[in-house]
Amino acid sequence: MFKTLPFRLLFTVLLLNAWNVHAESLKVAVSISPLHSLVSHLGKDVFEPSLIYSTDQSPHSSALKPSQLQQVVDADVLIWVGEDLEQSLGRLIEQRALKSTIVQLFDENGLTGYEHGLKLLENRPSLFPQQEGLHDDHDSHDEHDAHEHGHDHGQLDPHFWLDPLNAIAFSKAVAEQLIQLDPSHKDNYEANLKQLIIDLNILNRNIHVETAGLKTKPFIVFHDGFQYFEATYQLNGIGAVVLNPEQPPGPKTLSLLIDAAKNYSVTCLFSEPQYDARYLNVIQSKLPFAKIGVIDTLGSKLEPGPTLYFELLTQLSASMSECLE
Repeated sequence: MFKTLPFRLLFTVLLLNAWNVHAESLKVAVSISPLHSLVSHLGKDVFEPSLIYSTDQSPHSSALKPSQLQQVVDADVLIWVGEDLEQSLGRLIEQRALKSTIVQLFDENGLTGYEHGLKLLENRPSLFPQQEGLHDDHDSHDEHDAHEHGHDHGQLDPHFWLDPLNAIAFSKAVAEQLIQLDPSHKDNYEANLKQLIIDLNILNRNIHVETAGLKTKPFIVFHDGFQYFEATYQLNGIGAVVLNPEQPPGPKTLSLLIDAAKNYSVTCLFSEPQYDARYLNVIQSKLPFAKIGVIDTLGSKLEPGPTLYFELLTQLSASMSECLE
């Protein structure tokens, strides 16, 4: 079910040392590559943001290196999703006594400033969204299966950027904050935002065309992190190997996934480059006609920068089309 703000949002913008940055370009640090790409558009001709997590790091579990810690300390502006996604960054912000002005776009009490149409989805409680309750009878003696169904994410799914319309809402919110902090570049931020919205709408239309023939074709993903893409383009994901990528599946889950894949005549399984594909290989070995494709939420093979977001979603769409067709 879609949740429209005000509900607890999943990203926070920290505006650090706000009163001391007017004389020089903002030092903007962004946690993950898709958001970094969008902020790079907004900062065109004003600043170049730094990227904290490299594209091949999982923000769920990767520890921050000293150089990444320094980025956080040095930043005037820190843009991140939240502790539900970037766990080590969340611990750093919580533990570090930052002497800074902190502005949260949204907090646990809901909307704190404005609304730009961001639509959020609740985390799915089951690995099998089309088969509610399939996991309810799991064997409590299977230690893996007994624990793997909990999701370390919060109530809302943090992978909101996989919907281009959410990318527009995010960009509007960040642009508004940048203008408040750096009003001397208001015209730049507004012009950059206007062009970014045009480009994102074109991207959205292109993906709708690309995926139009895929709506009835079932597939299984490794990690249940793609539901925004599935919902936006009405795709037919019938299951995931794990809800939490840091908790491996047990034998019972793999057996249930194999049965579900056979029942739905699944011919495509999707791995992610940040995670081991061996569990998908186990499922594929029981499905003689199934292929393994690769899809990515972060762009692990892409060059960070303004084009990454567009390349990421275009490649995601193309990878699904190639495997499912």
